[in-house]
Amino acid sequence: MRNLTVIIPLLFMCFFSTSFIDHQNQWENEITDCGLRMKFVKLRKTQEFEVPCKSQTKKFVIEYKLNSEIVKLDFYNKNKQLLQTTELSGTSKKEISLDYSGSFLVQISSKGGTGSVLIKTN
Repeated sequence: MRNLTVIIPLLFMCFFSTSFIDHQNQWENEITDCGLRMKFVKLRKTQEFEVPCKSQTKKFVIEYKLNSEIVKLDFYNKNKQLLQTTELSGTSKKEISLDYSGSFLVQISSKGGTGSVLIKTN
C-alpha cells in the first residue's frame, strides 16, 4: 500500500508535466515596415499579425524553413477580406503579390509545425 501511495502521485505528476510541456508554444516574432519574421516551436494554433506597409509595394517574398508539418498562411486586407492563401512545407522561397492599402493581416496556422518564416518586400 505504501508503494502505491508513492507511485500514483509520481505517475500523476509525470502525466501532467509532460502534457503541459507538450502544449506550451514557443513563439518569437518581429514586425517591421512591410515585413514579418516568425520563429516557432510546435505551433498548434492560429496566430494573426497586422503588418503596416507605407511603401504600398505589392510584391513580397516568403522565405521559410519548416520541419515536418505544413504551415498555412492567409493574407487579408484591413476589412478582413481574403487576399491570398498559401501552404508552406520544407525549405524554400515563394513570391506572392498582394492587393492591399496601408496594412495587411497575416494569419498563420499549423498542427504542430516547427520552423521559421520571413515575409519581406521583393
